[in-house]
Amino acid sequence: MKKLIITIVILFITVLSAYSQNLKLKKDNNLVDEIAARLSFEVGISNSYPIQNLSKANTTGNYQFAVSLYGKLSDKFSLFFNYSYIKFGYSQDYEISELYYLPRYTLRSYNIGTNYSYKYKNHIPFVEAGIGLYSFYVIEPLPPPDIVKEVSKTQFGTNLGAGYRFLFDKRFGLFIKSKFHTFFYNTKNWSFWNLSGGLYLKF
Repeated sequence: MKKLIITIVILFITVLSAYSQNLKLKKDNNLVDEIAARLSFEVGISNSYPIQNLSKANTTGNYQFAVSLYGKLSDKFSLFFNYSYIKFGYSQDYEISELYYLPRYTLRSYNIGTNYSYKYKNHIPFVEAGIGLYSFYVIEPLPPPDIVKEVSKTQFGTNLGAGYRFLFDKRFGLFIKSKFHTFFYNTKNWSFWNLSGGLYLKF
């Protein structure tokens, strides 16, 4: 998993670097300066709300930490890489037969995608969509039937959302964002909404 994450980050920087090299650099700017000028960050916390199949074993996740790295491609388009950690509450409202093979407890997501934004003075509404990996825990039975084990799984998923940034100046602001996530496991899709907010920082 760590090697995959490092590979994704390197790919992100490589794409941004290649794109910057194809643009006319500003006078007295080198490639490193140009790349840095295109990077920005979001750091925030949020609540996550499991829905459909995922809600059988989990309640609202109120311990989420998320970091997003953005690489600007144009005035309106950016690439993003996002990492988030969610600690779901545990639900007792499930049938015993449904105990096994339900994602629960904690979930980590690693996503890449595209962001489209529109800036008007200090206001920046945006939409974004991406794909990624979702790492979570499941409870699986062992023989005899009354013995179980907790196993880590990582599955492919997608996400789509929208948000808003308010800038205090060119390099600092606040953001709020809502996204729908779904990932696939055990022939089913598992979904949740999250609402996040925090700091927006730009080099």
